[in-house]
Amino acid sequence: MELPKVLLVDDEPLMIQSFERHLRGVFHVELAMSPQTALERIRDGYRYTVVIADLNMPSIDGINLLGQIKDMIPETVRVLMSSGGEDAARCVNEGQIFRIVRKPCSAENIENIIHESVAHFEAQNSLKIQLEHTNSGIIKLLTECAKAISPSIYASGRLNQERLRCLGRSLELNRTWDIELASILYVLGFISVPTEIQYKKRQKEEGVGSLSDDENRFFIDSSSFAAKLIQNIPRLKNTAESIRYMYKNYNGTGIPADDLKEKKIPIGGRILRILKGLIELESANKSAAEAFEIMSSYDHIYDPDLVQTFREAEQSRVAEANKKERTVEKFVQIEELQAGFITKGDIETVDGIVIIPEGTTLTPDLIEKAISYNKKIGLVQPVLIEGNFIV
Repeated sequence: MELPKVLLVDDEPLMIQSFERHLRGVFHVELAMSPQTALERIRDGYRYTVVIADLNMPSIDGINLLGQIKDMIPETVRVLMSSGGEDAARCVNEGQIFRIVRKPCSAENIENIIHESVAHFEAQNSLKIQLEHTNSGIIKLLTECAKAISPSIYASGRLNQERLRCLGRSLELNRTWDIELASILYVLGFISVPTEIQYKKRQKEEGVGSLSDDENRFFIDSSSFAAKLIQNIPRLKNTAESIRYMYKNYNGTGIPADDLKEKKIPIGGRILRILKGLIELESANKSAAEAFEIMSSYDHIYDPDLVQTFREAEQSRVAEANKKERTVEKFVQIEELQAGFITKGDIETVDGIVIIPEGTTLTPDLIEKAISYNKKIGLVQPVLIEGNFIV
């Protein structure tokens, strides 16, 4: 049986790391060391039964964070950890918070609160959960059908998913899963295309033959068929809309033939228009940089602002993918210590008392000890450690 998923959010890791150890095996627990990390995971499609956030965090406080999570995944049960002084009206109106946990609190208390939250979640969402399971089965079936219709497009799905998620973060979209799904399910419309033309398209993808403009038009028109096919399936309305507008030009020409143009065209359709252009140009042996440069000169077809954002997001994605984790020596502050670091010199108090000797592999307990000594007495900083870092 799948364990309920719980997300603990706090910029001070020691407490939630201790909670995670206690809750392991009872719940599926994930940790986020900042509000931004928590929001990024949810934008990437992660879903949680319970989210517990600390009130006092930099940039975004716990109430604000839980309020944003409420808007993104309203079914999730939200719990606030606080030492006191929270605004009760904000807790109710902004975060719709289920429980407030007083700090300091024990791991046993947190476990009991999570059990209550899970029970509340199940009571509120029992029918919805059944529908979600049914809907997930339908989506899986449709995805398998898309894979059978066009294995090559399905095979590129993972790269397209990474590109869309990176773009979604740049645009601060609450979610991209519906656009990601649209980038695969549009091929369902191909079943409306005559068999012999489908065969010619597969040959073209293998580098043999070509399609005439009239033959290619069948595939463009098939997007409307695909949209109609899935538009009445729960949760796929936005996916269907993205597919319906994926061949709509930025100046309003193309399909569907309506009055929408420029920013009034659904953003999912505008994004897929660019993604489709990128894929086609790359298949013509253009680099991604060349493809974006070409598309930027066709501002009657592609949203120029989105092209630029997509270009920057793709550069960021590639740069991140090229980063490698390496073991290096580095000076860090006490609050930057992490489990697994190896001390390359003694960690000592300002009075010269060694509390952690050179060559020690740091554990959460040792880090907690160092932080405690630093607050009470003061430690010599920075300290030299060896650890794995992305470089």
